[in-house]
Amino acid sequence: MPDEREAPPEEIVVIPSDDGDLDPRTPRAKPTLRGAAIVSARVIAGFVAIAVAAAVIAAAALVPLPSIRHGAPSAMITPVPTQQQLTCPGGLLRLSDASGAGATRVSALGAPAVTSGATAGSVSVTPFTQSDAHTSGSSAAPQLVTAAGTPGASSSPLVAAAQAQSINTEEAFGLAAAACVAPSSDAWLDGGSTAIGRTTLVSLSNPSEVDATVTLQIFDEKGPVTSPGMSGIVVRPHGQRVLSLAGFAPSVGAPVVHVTSTGGQIVAVLQQSTIRGLAPGGVDIVSPQPGPATRTVLTGISLEGGAAVDAVLGTRGYEDLAPVLRLFVPGSKDLTATVSVIPESSSAKANSFPVDVTAGHVTDVPFDDLSDGHYTFVVTTTQPVLAAVRVSTVGSAAVGSRADFAWTPAGRPLGAVALLATPLGQASILHVYNPAPRAATVTVTAQGAPATRHQISAGGAIAIVEPPGSSIRLDGPAGLYAAVTGSTDGGVSAFAVTPAQAASTPIRVYR
Repeated sequence: MPDEREAPPEEIVVIPSDDGDLDPRTPRAKPTLRGAAIVSARVIAGFVAIAVAAAVIAAAALVPLPSIRHGAPSAMITPVPTQQQLTCPGGLLRLSDASGAGATRVSALGAPAVTSGATAGSVSVTPFTQSDAHTSGSSAAPQLVTAAGTPGASSSPLVAAAQAQSINTEEAFGLAAAACVAPSSDAWLDGGSTAIGRTTLVSLSNPSEVDATVTLQIFDEKGPVTSPGMSGIVVRPHGQRVLSLAGFAPSVGAPVVHVTSTGGQIVAVLQQSTIRGLAPGGVDIVSPQPGPATRTVLTGISLEGGAAVDAVLGTRGYEDLAPVLRLFVPGSKDLTATVSVIPESSSAKANSFPVDVTAGHVTDVPFDDLSDGHYTFVVTTTQPVLAAVRVSTVGSAAVGSRADFAWTPAGRPLGAVALLATPLGQASILHVYNPAPRAATVTVTAQGAPATRHQISAGGAIAIVEPPGSSIRLDGPAGLYAAVTGSTDGGVSAFAVTPAQAASTPIRVYR
């Protein structure tokens, strides 16, 4: 009989189906040594492949990838040197016509003499074509001084100009001089008065080709002044606007004016004239000066004829002949300023004194303990301040013992070369101050005269007599300050020497 013993049951291997379930019908293969070896080889091969890939990636990170660079095409362009221009403020003015009528009409009191010069090429002087003072096209109008330079030259020339006017009439007396300066959109004017018998005019000259729209800010002993008409003042191209400061700030003894413009740039000055009773008592042009700073330098403070001034100070109406330092702090914090007084005489000693200044208010500080001579004032503060000095003189019997005054503005440090002009009609002195801790040497060359060398001690100042009506070149005045003072019998004037205008520099142009 056939063998009816039961056969061993088949092994069933469960294989996962596609949906993850185990299929009990699928037989399971028996594990073998050969199969295990194959699996191990595949695992090792996978690790080797991963290691090789990591090595390739690391190598790629270390080896710089090739790149393509292409810079924007460009070229260095040197601008063609342009003509240099300055503006002179024009003749002395009055609020009336020649007959004394028309108290709101501005008219000229003669014309100043203008002296100009340049380091190269010719200089032309042309009058403005529009003026509130009805001086259009005349020598009494503001003047545009232009130095064209030399054709083909690689740099622009230095140009300088100054004006002076001496007057002795029944309605005005004194000497007024001013440097001709480049226009600006921001100017500070520290000086003037609108007290009884004092008239101060604001002159705005626009040498540009477009309208200038001007805004005035005025401050006095009591703080900011508010008045209609102080903004939106339009000055036409090559035109002059003249405004009475008393129309905005009447009966003010110590004004400061901040002038800003949009559109065309302007040259702003104040012109002050004084009448004491019926006698004229001085004229002056207050030039623009640098804005408020923590260190302000005023060189060329000239005190002459102190005994004659002291003799009339007790007379009613002559109180403002006393020399004063006018200070203004535009911020909101009061301060104490330190004023250092540096004499130009080697026999006198420098000294200093403190001054308390109320923020937002203009302060006049009298100083009457200085003997006759020339001085530099350095005002040091912890926050920006504006400063100017007024000096006075009294003439001889030949001019009726009449008095005059001048406002000395703050200066700017000069560059390596400077050019200035001494006006006709006055005896001129050049004052140079050296703020550095070491001595400086300056070479001074007046037009048509041999050069002279002058050494200025550290922290010292000197005075050099210069011929009138001359252009004068200074070599080596970098960082120094300079001013020009003038005098006649009974007249005094002062203005700061301004640094040369910035020259054109090469620029990169991308195409």
